Amino acid sequence: MKMLLHRSAKSLTVEPRLDADMIAACCVIASALVSAGAVPSTARRHELRFPDEYTVTGRLILPHSDIEEPFAARCDGRSRKCRIDYYDGAMKTFQLGSELFRIHWTPNPETHAPEENCRTVTLSDSEALEAKGVLPDPSEYEFARSEYCYAEASVWLRGVPYVDCDRYEWSSWYRDHASDHVLWVAKNAEGNSVPVRYRMSGKDDILKSQYDEYEVIYDTYSAGPVDSRAFEVTSATSQPCLESSEAPEPSVPLFFNPIQEFVRHNASHVDEYFAKFKKHHGKDYRFAAEERQRRHNFRHNVRYVNSMNRRNLSYALKLNERADSAREELGTHGGCLRRASRRFFGRDFSPEECRNDQILPDHVDWRLEGAVTPVKNQGTCGSCWSFAVIAHLESQYFLNNGKENLTRFSEQQLVDCSWDFSNTGCSGGSIESAFSYVKEYGLFTDEQYGPYREEEGKCRDTVTGTEPTISTLEGFNAIGGKECLRNYIALKGPIAVAIDASSPSFVYYSHGVYKNPACGRDLNHAVLAIGYGELNGEPYWLIKNSWGDIWGSEGFMLISQENNTCGIEDELSYADL
Repeated sequence: MKMLLHRSAKSLTVEPRLDADMIAACCVIASALVSAGAVPSTARRHELRFPDEYTVTGRLILPHSDIEEPFAARCDGRSRKCRIDYYDGAMKTFQLGSELFRIHWTPNPETHAPEENCRTVTLSDSEALEAKGVLPDPSEYEFARSEYCYAEASVWLRGVPYVDCDRYEWSSWYRDHASDHVLWVAKNAEGNSVPVRYRMSGKDDILKSQYDEYEVIYDTYSAGPVDSRAFEVTSATSQPCLESSEAPEPSVPLFFNPIQEFVRHNASHVDEYFAKFKKHHGKDYRFAAEERQRRHNFRHNVRYVNSMNRRNLSYALKLNERADSAREELGTHGGCLRRASRRFFGRDFSPEECRNDQILPDHVDWRLEGAVTPVKNQGTCGSCWSFAVIAHLESQYFLNNGKENLTRFSEQQLVDCSWDFSNTGCSGGSIESAFSYVKEYGLFTDEQYGPYREEEGKCRDTVTGTEPTISTLEGFNAIGGKECLRNYIALKGPIAVAIDASSPSFVYYSHGVYKNPACGRDLNHAVLAIGYGELNGEPYWLIKNSWGDIWGSEGFMLISQENNTCGIEDELSYADL
């Protein structure tokens, strides 16, 4: 089920795409209420209550993170049991009294192959949660008025019968943050409450801006006993459940019951995680207002990563030093690649050049041959173009001069000295322009020129006192296409490639085969393609990034070969020594 999300200063509005499946799913509550007969609004104004036992399906909508997450819950509050399935069962959580279980499909960090895992933890009596499931605590809300169940939701579903809801409201404050909670509840003929929608909108009183917003839509709801077999963990997995021997941290219950953050408005884990994040990455913000905003950004990025990891994707995500970035900032981290002037291209390219009759190996990884230098980190400087060029030339120098010659060359030289070739240092550059510079002036090693400084400096290519180790290039060119990429890697070695790195899932990639149809083809980043292969029937390219070894799988990524993911086949650049 897909939904168009619209945000305004006043409310989150929801506009589903009208199709048969959506109508069937979303009309269940409304049609049932109409057929049962609505209770007059004057009879509804009584204390809000929900039964201890119920079954519900719905969707969690996070507009700041572009997330719509389906869930299904079966809860028995009397016996303190609750089971919640996310993304059609890709992740299942069980709360059985003080015992918590989490069953989850995710790629193995070492093999990258998907596998099912089961984790469990036992809480003390003081830590144990009540089995509240996916409904807000009704005791906190006060009746406001009766209105259409989808008030403040622009164009819900044409054709859905008009049904009144009771609107209940509750406001809370936390660290100068005002949060407005609204719960829309319908009544059936017996006078029982039926949850329809829940929305939270938060405002930072210091920053004078909205810091949070989310909504829960309850598509189906049924009060009454739950089949006890639903709470049998062994029926949901054949894997052993590994128990943590350490005392659970305050955020552990949310790890096993993530929707509690939303329906119970529990934000304690944000403070816990953010403090660890700042310490681990040495973050020190100059102003209190900036730290507040970075904390809000961090909250949304944590939610995004956690929700994506519940989907049973072919890849997993993890937070990194960019986790305090706003969504619009994430795209700029990869935006270091510029289009080269035509005068810097080597020669015209024909796809015919890539065709050959040789049988290529099924798997290539140039790291195994010693032809790839360790992963480097461009830092905050937009110099990806220089790192891709240097990484390519380092590999070619090794392959041309023997296995004793894996040499680190200077990215800093290209950042400082190639301005006359249309490059702009930390503000971006092009691979072809960098090749043009090397062809004319040569290239020094790190030892000759000096280490990378993560900033632009005065060019010293004429005052090093030595001759450049690479004196010139015989030539260079840009090619394109899957066949060219595969052939070059197999027959000649690693090659510099341009990709679109603006997607948050790319920025927070951890391991597995990155298969994201939504990844665009706006070539804004440059990396080194060093191999290819196949994992569980999924062909992939192996790339080396320049975001340090804490990004991805120790600085590397497996990216799907399907449908030219992230435009990886569009612009391939190589040089001949």
